[in-house]
Amino acid sequence: MFSKPIKELNIKDIEDLVTQRKEDENNYLEYKQNIEINDRFKGKILRVISGFANAKGGYLIFGIKESRENESAEIVGIDRYINGQKVEEWLNNILIANLDERVNYSFKIVTINVGNTSNERIILVLYVPESPKKPHMITFKGKNEYYLRHNKSVNIATHSEVREMFEYSKNQKDDFNKFLSKRNLIDSEDIEFGNNRYSRQLFTNPDMNSYDQIARILYSFIPIYLDGNRVKTVSEDYLEWLQNNNRGYNPFTRYELYDIYKKEISLEGICFHFDYEPNKIMRYFELLDNGFIEFGNSDDIAIRYNKDGRILKAIKLTTMINFLVILLQFAEKYYKKINYFDELFFQLSLINTKDCALGCFSREGKYNPVLEMEEPFEIMNRKPPLCQIDNFKINSRFYINELDKNKISKIAYCFAEKVSNAFGLLRVNYHLKDFN
Repeated sequence: MFSKPIKELNIKDIEDLVTQRKEDENNYLEYKQNIEINDRFKGKILRVISGFANAKGGYLIFGIKESRENESAEIVGIDRYINGQKVEEWLNNILIANLDERVNYSFKIVTINVGNTSNERIILVLYVPESPKKPHMITFKGKNEYYLRHNKSVNIATHSEVREMFEYSKNQKDDFNKFLSKRNLIDSEDIEFGNNRYSRQLFTNPDMNSYDQIARILYSFIPIYLDGNRVKTVSEDYLEWLQNNNRGYNPFTRYELYDIYKKEISLEGICFHFDYEPNKIMRYFELLDNGFIEFGNSDDIAIRYNKDGRILKAIKLTTMINFLVILLQFAEKYYKKINYFDELFFQLSLINTKDCALGCFSREGKYNPVLEMEEPFEIMNRKPPLCQIDNFKINSRFYINELDKNKISKIAYCFAEKVSNAFGLLRVNYHLKDFN
């Protein structure tokens, strides 16, 4: 419908759709001229949005007068506020209260007339993707009904259509679990947990013979709705975007997540990795055509050195969580780039952690390379607690549109807390430095 992410839409895009291309309502598009506050209108909106989610997705645009016989659609706009409440907030409250379960959507406010704020005219564009959790039931006014989009209309779903939607959701869940299993990301007690083509090659010190025992950390982003044709990872446009977005994320703004020129192409996607030598890599950044992203690292995060005949192993907490913050910022931009706005599953996997200590604690967000090497064995002036398990994982689910600064900070602290607990620490020695 549009050639860009919904968040980037402007009035010219709306004009092109309505007045230049003269796009009529169809299976993926519906216009509404006004917003009304009566129950009849609320019921219509709930049917349209659930119908899109239960079918193939679509756009609902408020402020467009629908086309009539011998007349084209027209941009008219709607009021910015409804009874003193922003229109998007009013709409969100209706959807939360009357749909089971929650329908994911993204929206864009396009201003068409800037004047007195209370009389400001806007276009409200809603994009509702096909849901991997369908069917979504309308519970408005005590009714429990399923709807499905059919061309320009929305109809009550038949028994067989409801059954097909439930089967679809089950298949999506099965496909998701199969993918996790293929990547060895499900069972942290499995000897193969976290092992894949690239993670097996991670190590820290090229001079150590037992590099395979170094702790490895994987950051994995998996769309709940997997689609092998979501993105073409070897296209020129895609690679150009990656080249322009491989750095600039706080708190390590100069850090390159990947080197665009050191890539390996496969049937399923592309991987960038930094090599010490063949079959020994420092870190990798893998992106697949189905939207999966994985960043694997040991070199920047794990410490393993010989001191007085003792082999000391530690993981840098601050560095590890700061990478998490960087990757969440990247993910927010990336998934909007490829037009994925649905739920995302994120997992942090820690491998070979047994007998490792936790170190490199931040001092109010300040980074000190000297402390990095001394902690936790010298600064603490005592034997630190060691992790008692070989592998473990921490995961979270969220929607891409939720990834603002506040959400990223909450996820970072939550993961820092859980990692600290896994290493036998009650106090969370991590403070996220403010980022722009």
